[in-house]
Amino acid sequence: MFTALIAPEIVVFLSVRQWLAAREISRQHKDQGWTMTHAHFLIMGGFVLMKGDEDMGTLTCELFQELVASDELTFPTITKEDIEE
Repeated sequence: MFTALIAPEIVVFLSVRQWLAAREISRQHKDQGWTMTHAHFLIMGGFVLMKGDEDMGTLTCELFQELVASDELTFPTITKEDIEE
């Protein structure tokens, strides 16, 4: 909050940067049915990586890209409406 009061342009810059990253992720994975909502949810740490019933932790963007590149990721079947709910 202090940064937003002193230098609001930093908050705008970070928001634009996040939006651009989400747009790129959603474009790259459009064939899996991913939208900007899915990408924003990934960026904010909304997805949990599971291996069977074991919780492996929060899925980060970096780990997501590594898993996609190595074909070790099964894309979730969650819809945009489910995320927004």
